[in-house]
Amino acid sequence: MLGGVIGAAVGGFFTTAAAYVTGHKAERQARLQVEAQHEQQRQQHRVEHLRERREPRAQAYTNLLTGIEELKIILQGAFADGRNDPEHVRDTHHLAKAKLRDIRPLEARVRIEGPELMMIPVHKLMTAVDLVMFALEEHPEDIAAFAGLREKIPAAEGHFISMAGHALEDEGEELYREGGHPDPWPARRARRTATW
Repeated sequence: MLGGVIGAAVGGFFTTAAAYVTGHKAERQARLQVEAQHEQQRQQHRVEHLRERREPRAQAYTNLLTGIEELKIILQGAFADGRNDPEHVRDTHHLAKAKLRDIRPLEARVRIEGPELMMIPVHKLMTAVDLVMFALEEHPEDIAAFAGLREKIPAAEGHFISMAGHALEDEGEELYREGGHPDPWPARRARRTATW
């Protein structure tokens, strides 16, 4: 009889232990499942957010590039046919200045839409434009300097286009940072360094 009691106690202990382990595993599994669901919801939110931001960004980038193309057409006329007519250069400069006034709000829209990785390309592009405008205003007789500076615009434009593609394909880095990632900057620094 004592053997039966001991056997029952040992059996009860192992049954209780097995139930505890099974319950603990089930609880852990449920917790992991809930965490996975939260991660999936976060990812879905990120994708939706990017879709919402993609179209306004794409439109801002397109509008700026269209304005720059129109400015380049105006600037090509400054020394058309190799002539160096100061009055013609002055007229071209006035047309270019008017177009640049139209471009400045487009530049601001790109800066507002972002993301941060677009700040350097838009700065480079507008600096190239400003250098050409300065050369046209201050040294209208220097065809060679004007032509050399004018070539900087397409180079900066190419860099802008390349980075705009990256910005439009961004996988939610900004949201990741806003969600509390401890250090978002190394990835940005690495990407920026790679483009220079």
